[in-house]
Amino acid sequence: MYLAGPLFSHADQTYLSTLRDRLRQIPDTTVTWPGDLFEADHLAMLGPRAKQYIFEGCRDAIHAATHVVALLDGTQVDDGTAWEIGYA
Repeated sequence: MYLAGPLFSHADQTYLSTLRDRLRQIPDTTVTWPGDLFEADHLAMLGPRAKQYIFEGCRDAIHAATHVVALLDGTQVDDGTAWEIGYA
């Protein structure tokens, strides 16, 4: 399972990491969350190449997933989350 949602604020990250942990309690479920895929220091080191690195990592994780769960709240869907849903 791939867990999609915005990661821009501490609140987003906290909520999604809690949701990830709850989903992992489902027997025989593996959850991939982009918040676990990338280290901030490594992304900073990549500079402008970080966007491509994140894109490729998320794309590959979606390919490996059997399901996609997405957080859709607020008046507009996060652009990245919308892309992940559409791509999946």
